[in-house]
Amino acid sequence: MRQTSSSSRLRSIAICIGLVTLLAACDTDIRQFAASPEGDIDFLTEGAAGRFTAGAEVRRRSGFFDSGLEGISFVRVDGKPAVKLITPGSGGVIGLLTNQPLLATPYVAWQWRLTSGLTEADWLAMRNRGETDHPARVLIGFRLNGSGSNISSGYLGDELPPHDRAITIVWSTLSSPPGRIDRRGPYGRLTLRQGVSGFDEWQEENLDLSNIYREIWPQDDLSRVNIAFLAVATRASNLTTESVIDGLRVYR
Repeated sequence: MRQTSSSSRLRSIAICIGLVTLLAACDTDIRQFAASPEGDIDFLTEGAAGRFTAGAEVRRRSGFFDSGLEGISFVRVDGKPAVKLITPGSGGVIGLLTNQPLLATPYVAWQWRLTSGLTEADWLAMRNRGETDHPARVLIGFRLNGSGSNISSGYLGDELPPHDRAITIVWSTLSSPPGRIDRRGPYGRLTLRQGVSGFDEWQEENLDLSNIYREIWPQDDLSRVNIAFLAVATRASNLTTESVIDGLRVYR
């Protein structure tokens, strides 16, 4: 009876170990966010800051990716989580994975407050050295159906996710008009605001992302376009700036 009981315990232990191993394997899967019942995908939720600071593996399982985190941190604005971006530095990206049809959530919104220690005259001088826009920006990536929209198990979440198109949204210090779009192959650049007079003030943005996409890539069938990721970033810069981006989301 002792041998039978012992064998039974060993089998139970083996089964438990197998279940733990299976659960651990499942837990390493990369999460891709779908829209809520209300039709939103929020870049930041209440639990996001805790998951982000818990380490790379937790971030990966929570649907985050990052590429260089220098100068990027989570803060709270009116009690809600937001992202702070600081330069100078070599730049960084923090983003959220999804695989959401563009036409299901065709709008994007956020608030941002960009600061700089430079005067308008300083910015004019910096333009000659290549600093033509504020380092802070919003990035949105897209996949085309049939191009492998699912993230492979080999993706480690420490670089930009696979994408076929991407839009960079910036605040330019040049005299180019707001709404200017530059396209270079699969990459588009939207100048949303221009000048430096609005720095240090909260600005609220609300865009029809599907219309912007259609203007940049008119040949694409929008019914085949998925949003691959939402991200905030800073480019490499020698400027002294501090920015906060809050409430980034896509919605319908």
